[in-house]
Amino acid sequence: MAAVASMNHNKHKPSPSPNKSNNNNNNQSSKPQNGSTQTNGTQQQNNQNDNKPKSAAMQLKDKGNTEFQNHNYKKAIEFYSKAIDLEPTNHTFYSNRSAAYKSFGKYDEALDDA
Repeated sequence: MAAVASMNHNKHKPSPSPNKSNNNNNNQSSKPQNGSTQTNGTQQQNNQNDNKPKSAAMQLKDKGNTEFQNHNYKKAIEFYSKAIDLEPTNHTFYSNRSAAYKSFGKYDEALDDA
């Protein structure tokens, strides 16, 4: 479920991030030929979707997420339901609504969306 955090049961120390570099010149910025920029050893890809406005359904999902985080599960369910009405094939909306139903104590409805 998208709104439920997963737990890491691995007791071992996490491995270093693949984005970390052992290069001593980490403070220098460079521009590789592929169009991305490199700063402090990490690559930042130019994402063309960053400037694209969110759909109405995604805006409703975001409102639902805010209500869910504030433990307003009934309101979250309403926002997720409206998002589903607009985009009934988006599985994330059902997953989020299922988590909200579960948190609200409506287990049968949660199971239906799962």
